[in-house]
Order: sequence, then structure tokens, then C-alpha cells
Amino acid sequence: HLAHGEVEPARSLLARLDRLSAGVHPDNLFQQQMFGVMAMNSRLALAVADPSAGHLLSEVAGWIQARGLKADDSFSYPLEGSYAVLARLLLRQGQASKALGLLERLTQAAEAGGRKDDLLRYLLLQALAHHALAQEHRTSEVLHRALQLAEPQGYCRSFVDMGSVMKGLLETVAKRSPT
Repeated sequence: HLAHGEVEPARSLLARLDRLSAGVHPDNLFQQQMFGVMAMNSRLALAVADPSAGHLLSEVAGWIQARGLKADDSFSYPLEGSYAVLARLLLRQGQASKALGLLERLTQAAEAGGRKDDLLRYLLLQALAHHALAQEHRTSEVLHRALQLAEPQGYCRSFVDMGSVMKGLLETVAKRSPT
């Protein structure tokens, strides 16, 4: 819905996701984690699509704080998604340098685990972090790597979900290397 500019239907789906996650049994930590990460990523995406929805960022920050997550923590695969949410939040809060260190570790973990979907998402977030730090050469390098990873599978959604800044970066890359 967000890709089509349909903010209200996206909000409705987020509310439905919240209701579903509330019904998860307290002993099922993996499912709680999965629903929580999906809901927080949805809140971040909605906040990008609707700048008047700043309260969503506060909800994500509260979720991160309640879990005690910090950018320099050690993490393992089941919790990796929560740390990806933290990295996205740090980017939104203008803490690109902090986010970048975490994203580099997330990227290494995804590579080691052979998780290409996660790797692509972390590379895109890295590109945004480098861009925010005015490191355009590194931005371009990371973005090219992400494009090479995405092309064989025809991934587009991952790029679109990153918002208008990513769109601008892709346009810049396309102008520099049209082939």
C-alpha cells in the first residue's frame, strides 16, 4: 500500500498486525520477536511515507528501549531483526555513524549465514548511512554491490521500501553508469 501512496490502508494493516501480535502466547518468544520486528519495520515505513506520523518513531524508540538494545551489543541470528530495526531508527534519528557500525556487523552476519535477502536490506541501509555521512564514494560502492546482488533475482521492492532518498541515489547511479 505504501508503494502506491496508500497510507490509510497501510495504517489499517499495521493495526491488524498489532492485534495479531497481541494474541501470541507469552511462551512463544520467537513468534513474539517476529511479529514485533514486522510491526516496528511497518511503523518506520509509515513514518517515512507520512512525515506527520512522528509518534510512530517514538513507538519504535520505546520498543527498542524496552528491549535494552544498543548499537554495540553482540547479537545472534534470532535477534538480528531487532538490531536491523535499531539501525533504521538510528538512521532516522540522524545517527548515521552509529548505525553504520551496527550495519557492518549485520552485513557480516548475513553473509556468514548465506541470507541474501537480509544482506541486500543491510547493504541498502549501509548506502543510506554512507550518504548521510556525505561519503559518496562508499555510498556508490555499497549501492553497486546491492544492485549486483539484487539483479539476478529481480529484486525491486527492497529498493522501493527505502524511500525517496534511495530513489535519488539510484537515479544518480543510473546517470553515472547508464549500462
